[in-house]
Amino acid sequence: MGRYVVIAALLSLSFMPSAAAAIDLAGARSAAVFADRDGVARDRGIIRVGRDAAIAAPLPDPTEQGAHLEISTGSAGTLDVELAAARWRRTTRGYRYAGGRGELVRSVNLLSGENGGAIMIRTRWAPSASVSPTHIEIRLVVGADDYCARLESPGAAPDPERPPGFAFRGAAAPCRSQKHTCEIDPDASDLVLHNLVVSIPLTPGGRMTFDCDAPGEGESRTPCSCRIDLESVLILGVGDLCLTAGPGCGAGALDCAGELGADVDVVSDHNIGVCEDNPDCGELCAARCAELSGSHEPILSACEAFCAGGENDSQPCLFQQDCPGGFCAGRDAGQSGRSCHCVCSASGLGQPPGEPSLTCNASLGLTIEDVEIQGDGVCGNGPPALTIAPLCQAMTTTSATVLGRNVIDVRGEELGPFTRVGAAPRCPEVVGGTAPLGIVGSYTTFGRTTADAIFEMSLRCRN
Repeated sequence: MGRYVVIAALLSLSFMPSAAAAIDLAGARSAAVFADRDGVARDRGIIRVGRDAAIAAPLPDPTEQGAHLEISTGSAGTLDVELAAARWRRTTRGYRYAGGRGELVRSVNLLSGENGGAIMIRTRWAPSASVSPTHIEIRLVVGADDYCARLESPGAAPDPERPPGFAFRGAAAPCRSQKHTCEIDPDASDLVLHNLVVSIPLTPGGRMTFDCDAPGEGESRTPCSCRIDLESVLILGVGDLCLTAGPGCGAGALDCAGELGADVDVVSDHNIGVCEDNPDCGELCAARCAELSGSHEPILSACEAFCAGGENDSQPCLFQQDCPGGFCAGRDAGQSGRSCHCVCSASGLGQPPGEPSLTCNASLGLTIEDVEIQGDGVCGNGPPALTIAPLCQAMTTTSATVLGRNVIDVRGEELGPFTRVGAAPRCPEVVGGTAPLGIVGSYTTFGRTTADAIFEMSLRCRN
């Protein structure tokens, strides 16, 4: 898969019902098979959890209220999606969901039976083949019923002629995932836009959701992922800023003992050298990140005068409108020699904090809708001036630093560095306590609408 990952379908901004009653399907006969092919749209997954008396009639009715599906795999990624009520229908034994064209969930069956009911799921999604998943945890929430099963000890597909895959089989283990959602406190949070001309403070709102495994006996460190759903913001003179949650990223970690470094460092460079096209820029970016440290990895690369993301990904461009669903690297009609844009990110840095810490990777896509045409603080009702498909942004409760180099292609011109400090989580519940959890990080852009820009994020939970 490329270093600049284009996600075809954004997931809806929804949350699991907080009042759902947990139904742990531990012991159920279970199996899951995944294939991680080149290109996100070609991934496949099949999951079956069945013959369990806990899945019994009368089943909850998803045709009235829809459902929520989450498939988490620790560091190998998470699928988190709403299943709309309109796509469910009744069957002889229960209910069936049929996904639309291109949706990441192809079908879901919720069935009852004399020997116990079953849940069967087919997806256009798979865990990342570059990270071996340690487990898969499936959670299907319908109304007040929260069905959960955990499969462990996967085996990699042995056939070298087949796409990288994983297979889980056997009795389901007890679930360990703990999900916590909090409202973002606008009075204690910051979202600041920096470019070479101005720094604009913005007021963030929305929710954050943290999904962390319960620590096992004798454990102080456990996988943890996060989802950030930010409300739209109107930037005067620029347009509507829409930082939108996308599909899940690899898990970070909740470290209740604070024994390991948890700092984040991001370096954004407008020009690391001349590139021929996006793949060439991707190779240059990987080499540059490796030069920074053994921890830095590329999260975005784009060759100037080529589309990054969208329908015309990697095709030549002159204007933003040449790249629907993406952006034209460089400024409109002002490319300056095919410079390679590169963003490198690293986490787990610095000294051990000596108190609980949390690192996670938030999937965020960015759209700015042109202020001259719409600009009303509402996303989705105006033409985009800039679109960046979801990228995995490293967030932390300790310290996050970001630096922009060669800004707007001026050699030696720097923006920053900027550093923010977060607030420690509660352990193991994560959200709550007297001091609100706070995560910090950044989002960087290259482009005409805001020129090269850095968005600093400091987001705190409301008590």
